[in-house]
Amino acid sequence: MKLERKPHRDIVHAELELELATLMNLPVDAMPRDIPVKISAQFLSVTTQKLCEWRNNKADIQLPFYKLTSRIIRYRVSDLVKFKANKMVGYRGWV
Repeated sequence: MKLERKPHRDIVHAELELELATLMNLPVDAMPRDIPVKISAQFLSVTTQKLCEWRNNKADIQLPFYKLTSRIIRYRVSDLVKFKANKMVGYRGWV
């Protein structure tokens, strides 16, 4: 049985992408696919240390990331938007 996507999910994802683009001072269509830790933390309203804890599996949070070098870490915009949308409650129903 195929599940239908909730129509409000697309709206929420679009609004979150706009929020991230505004944070980066870029238009939505000019956003990079991957963003650095500092901006990712600001978007999720957590500290960079908290993201480090999540990466090191000190929490049950599973947020995918890219480790380009030992010091360069990036998060995919689509993963951040999905993560934040899944944490939202009471916004036009469950997201």
